[in-house]
Amino acid sequence: MNQRNSEFNTFVLGLIVGGILGTLYAPQKGEETRKMLKKLIEEWSEKGEDISEEVKQVFEEWKEKAEPVVEEIEEKIAPVAQKIKERTIEQITPIIEEVKEKAEPTAEKIETAPQEPAPPAPTVSKPYPEFRPIEPSRPKFFKGV
Repeated sequence: MNQRNSEFNTFVLGLIVGGILGTLYAPQKGEETRKMLKKLIEEWSEKGEDISEEVKQVFEEWKEKAEPVVEEIEEKIAPVAQKIKERTIEQITPIIEEVKEKAEPTAEKIETAPQEPAPPAPTVSKPYPEFRPIEPSRPKFFKGV
């Protein structure tokens, strides 16, 4: 999708640059070309403003149509979500208490255990003999080769 956008943007840019260059190099007087460009820019500016206003209007219409639907969905979902929340809390609370009770003796042992430093990591002076580089195998297309 991103590449399509990039290709489209490149096409539009080329179209605009080509139009400008074609207009500038047209066999007309410079004054006529400037007037034509000014008129063209004004027309495109007006069209752009019209299109942006239309888009805003359509967006506002969609928003107005969607708001009641969203509110209705929220009203229907809120009680269900509340029930689910309550049931989940009811089911999880005893499990949490049970885990706390079972973990308490272990936590006490950990807190009272003496702190001993970890043993140093072993050092390896020579590579292990069972590790050797893997040799690439040749594809065998014919038997005996």
